[in-house]
Amino acid sequence: MRSKVIYGLLVLLCLFFCSFLVYKNTILKDLLQAKDITIKNLRNANITLAPQFEANVMNCGKMLDDTKIVLKDTAGQRVNLKDLIKGSTTLIYRYSDRYCDECVDYAFHVLNRSKCDKKRVIYIGDCGKRKIFKRQVEDYGLQGIALDCRSLEIPAEKMMFPYFLVIDSTLTIRSIYVPNKVSYYQNIDSLNFDLMYQRFVATK
Repeated sequence: MRSKVIYGLLVLLCLFFCSFLVYKNTILKDLLQAKDITIKNLRNANITLAPQFEANVMNCGKMLDDTKIVLKDTAGQRVNLKDLIKGSTTLIYRYSDRYCDECVDYAFHVLNRSKCDKKRVIYIGDCGKRKIFKRQVEDYGLQGIALDCRSLEIPAEKMMFPYFLVIDSTLTIRSIYVPNKVSYYQNIDSLNFDLMYQRFVATK
């Protein structure tokens, strides 16, 4: 009888330890998953932020040359950039049919959910064919406001990613920001974009 009681207690003790180990294992799995998510977010944040410094160093302070930049509207008419900015600090969204569609869509996503005044945004596409330019205008709802330009003649054109420029009345670049689609589920691009807009555009 006594041996049965001892055996029963040992079985209960084993069950308790097994349950405890399962519980600890579950907690450990949750911690590892949380750690993996944190590492992924940090990696994505680094991928997004790493190129920003170089982009700003290479482009800020440069002046867009209105005599070399060929801007055309959807009707194919030449447009002068200085006439568009009307003496105020302006935001340019630069996209191209040479960039990946997801990158362009994501940059539009960042712009559309921001607090910026869309009337102070100039949309400049880069399309090899006019029919593609017109299709993009329709797809993104940019009728009457989009322009086409093969090159803005600045280092940022070599990045092959959509980007945002802030230019002043002299066409000098005050700031640049390059969003990255890997940060889609984070708010890092939105925060940085709004910070740039509030600092350089909204207060001017």
